[in-house]
Amino acid sequence: MNLSERENMTLDETQRTQTQQDFARAIAKTQLTVEQIAAELSTTAGKIDRILALEDQSRENVWILRDYFLRKDETLDFTELPGNALDYWFLDQVKIKERRIS
Repeated sequence: MNLSERENMTLDETQRTQTQQDFARAIAKTQLTVEQIAAELSTTAGKIDRILALEDQSRENVWILRDYFLRKDETLDFTELPGNALDYWFLDQVKIKERRIS
């Protein structure tokens, strides 16, 4: 990912596919259901499904879900979502810190 892509965090189709695959591997490795994830994040299974498919309107929700999985298993890899979400100026830092799915 080059600097301008990282600054905007716009994913192209290949990166979107990779991120969806990373999420699928995280679910398989953690053996969590969408319903369990939704309950722990105080949201609905439908909302989690939209985030997993990268169809959600909130960029922060993708990072909150990524961080959720990394708290469950630090060995997971999210190739196209590198680093710390708090380092990205375009993300709502309060929402990220509070782990609040909207």
